[in-house]
Amino acid sequence: RHGGRYLARGGEMGVLEGDWQPERLVILEFESLEAAQAFYDSEEYGAARDAREGAAKMQMVAVAGV
Repeated sequence: RHGGRYLARGGEMGVLEGDWQPERLVILEFESLEAAQAFYDSEEYGAARDAREGAAKMQMVAVAGV
């Protein structure tokens, strides 16, 4: 619906620098920052966000031009 596609989800990771130790990583690709924002603001994602509240620690960024 919002044009996103998985580039990575889960899988083995290795931190090459710094002290960040993620347990899971998901990378999505969208056509634009606006499309990513529309996904984030959608009812579908809102339901998932609400369901995991208090059960998972999340960090999310959107990057243009990748």
